[in-house]
Amino acid sequence: MKRFLSLIYIATIAASTFAQKDPAAQVYLDKVSEKSKSSTAIEFNFTYEAESVEDKNLSINQKGTAILKGDKYFIDLGESQIFSDGEYIYNFIPDVNEITISEPEGEYDEFFLNNPSQIFSFYKEDFKYRLIEEFTNGNKTFVQIDLHPNELERTYYRIRLHIDIKTNEIAQAKIFEKQGGRFTITISDYKYLDSYPDSKFTFDPSKNPKVEVIDMRGL
Repeated sequence: MKRFLSLIYIATIAASTFAQKDPAAQVYLDKVSEKSKSSTAIEFNFTYEAESVEDKNLSINQKGTAILKGDKYFIDLGESQIFSDGEYIYNFIPDVNEITISEPEGEYDEFFLNNPSQIFSFYKEDFKYRLIEEFTNGNKTFVQIDLHPNELERTYYRIRLHIDIKTNEIAQAKIFEKQGGRFTITISDYKYLDSYPDSKFTFDPSKNPKVEVIDMRGL
């Protein structure tokens, strides 16, 4: 009986600890956030993978580049380009000369392609987090931090970050959905830019008169 009660006590303490914001994890998360603010804009390469645990045939693998400046961003996926001026999102598909204009979604489920700048600071609100382990890969050392949303209504239950402890940069973020979906963003080749024009984060249809515009704002 004593052993059983001891196990319950240990499990209770562990659960209580995880419900908190782990100070050891916060040290690394804060360093990532601060570094992201150290320059006017950030440029990096990334790979975006989406898969279903239930259906292996449902998968997406995209490579691209991103440039972030505050809440503005530009993502180049090759077959499409995504612009955001902080107010609207412009999704341009060159092959069909078509652009869709929409408003940002409030939901955080596919946070990277919806608002990539959030990846550096989303932990500050509505999340509990814990430092899981430190590990090496090649000549680099990383920490793994798991984050869980406080809102149980979210479609995902965990976000797992790998942070390079030397550079204070996110190397990978993985989202675990309740329905079995997995989204993985692997980031490399960070560049910190002293300046970058705001005009690069918007698409002006008036300067491209032949483009077909699909306006989804307000719908």
